[in-house]
Amino acid sequence: MRIPENPDEKRAALPGDTTRSKTAPDSEISDRAAATSSEPTPNSRGGDDPRQAAQRQATYDALRPLAIGLAILWMLFIPFNLVDLPRPSRVPVVLHDVFMVAASLALYFATRKGRMPVRWSGPVGMLLTCAIASNVLLAYG
Repeated sequence: MRIPENPDEKRAALPGDTTRSKTAPDSEISDRAAATSSEPTPNSRGGDDPRQAAQRQATYDALRPLAIGLAILWMLFIPFNLVDLPRPSRVPVVLHDVFMVAASLALYFATRKGRMPVRWSGPVGMLLTCAIASNVLLAYG
């Protein structure tokens, strides 16, 4: 590939073409780069590109410790709620705590095995937030 003498000169060559020295306008170069770009379009349904893999890893890295931490926290709440809460609200709150332990462990194993898509991380986080709030309202509301 030849190095242009003029820094403003842009080369427009096809991939693998080392003999061509035609100068192309910026729009033609950007159109050609867009056509040959490996960036997926929002509607493309192809394989896993590096950006999606990085997002998945970052999501799982955040959700995995959160899920196991919540499971441990809810396990600690069960005996506390059995002893501390008044009799009428004890059973519903403990059942809710058991559900939260199961849901947190399910989330942990789903992220550990890579079975949850990245796009579900936001809704799952919101669902966990609502479940935590509902436990507080159930116990003390």
